[in-house]
Amino acid sequence: MPTSRSVPAALIVAAVTTAWLVPAVPALADPAALRFSQPYLPSIAPGGTGRVVIAAANGGEQVVSGTFRITAPERTTFPEARFYWDGRRAAVPCTRSADARLLTCEAGTRAGFAFPSGAQTQLGVALRVDADAPEGTTLGGGEWATGPDATALFAVATPVTGPKGDDGKPGRDGKPGRQGKPGSPGPKGEKGDTGERGDRGDRGPAGPQGPRGDRGPKGDAGTPGTPGACAKCGGHHENPTARIVSPGKGLGIHSGPGTGYATKGKALTGDVLAVQCKVNGQPVDGNAIWYKLADGRGWIAARYAKNLNKVPLC
Repeated sequence: MPTSRSVPAALIVAAVTTAWLVPAVPALADPAALRFSQPYLPSIAPGGTGRVVIAAANGGEQVVSGTFRITAPERTTFPEARFYWDGRRAAVPCTRSADARLLTCEAGTRAGFAFPSGAQTQLGVALRVDADAPEGTTLGGGEWATGPDATALFAVATPVTGPKGDDGKPGRDGKPGRQGKPGSPGPKGEKGDTGERGDRGDRGPAGPQGPRGDRGPKGDAGTPGTPGACAKCGGHHENPTARIVSPGKGLGIHSGPGTGYATKGKALTGDVLAVQCKVNGQPVDGNAIWYKLADGRGWIAARYAKNLNKVPLC
């Protein structure tokens, strides 16, 4: 079995560039007919699981391989005994080593794994990064082999986690309370005395009318309202967006970060699209960054899409 080749793990994620891997020699085929490459370097956080994609480009004749042996990069393991063929789970099961760092996948038939002539096949495998793996590094040493001497290197990267944002600004002061209602009316004044009754002949004068009662005092003002309080809020976040600046009528949307992936649609020039994250993919006019659309339609090349705010790594 091939020995894992170590790759220095001190490279910052932003400095990692996509490169063609060493050509693999498939079983039962011309060694120059099949070439393996890693189209983009996936970013997997420590303790997380992601998928590595290896592209197998075939020449003019069909290539057949009966066995795959896949070694995990340093500080990673295989969470499942499967691999993927053009994005779908392969029907052929695999076996894992005791430390889950080696997958062996046997076709079990003479037909083996057939690579069509003049085509590109996407091979994938799930990887879990150790929880104590250092952030902001490239984990190398992974190998994909179709024979004893046919190996191709691959790697994964761990993202850098930024510091937690500050708390939001405090809320505005509350408005003062409403003024209290006026007090209740004061007690009524006493009734005046009645005048003496006059002689029967002449009617006596009416007694004086008692004084009118004073009005009660005005009630006290109500208690002022409690000032408003702002709940603790998280940091301010913006949904990343990008404007299509293609010189033509639009920009193609692909199923992966490269023009070799299937075209799933087109975004018109001038459209502003919501994007989820970015990765290093196939260079387009010198720019290797690709944006993943937030609506799940696929990927667009950053060379012809201007980011309107900061876009995080995938």
